[in-house]
Amino acid sequence: MIQHLHLKICLTNHYHFNMIKQGDKIIIYEDKVKVVFGIHTNGNPLIKNGDTLCQVPLEKCRKW
Repeated sequence: MIQHLHLKICLTNHYHFNMIKQGDKIIIYEDKVKVVFGIHTNGNPLIKNGDTLCQVPLEKCRKW
């Protein structure tokens, strides 16, 4: 039982609860809620701004 519990903790320990992923709602620049359409190769979330996709720096957004 103890080995099984230790294995479960090791497997789930590397996930961050505030990780942003596609489909999440995020707050950008402290006042707008947007949906994440994807993640850029540099790690920034992509949002739709009008008809174009835009990157938002991770420092300027948080989960809704």
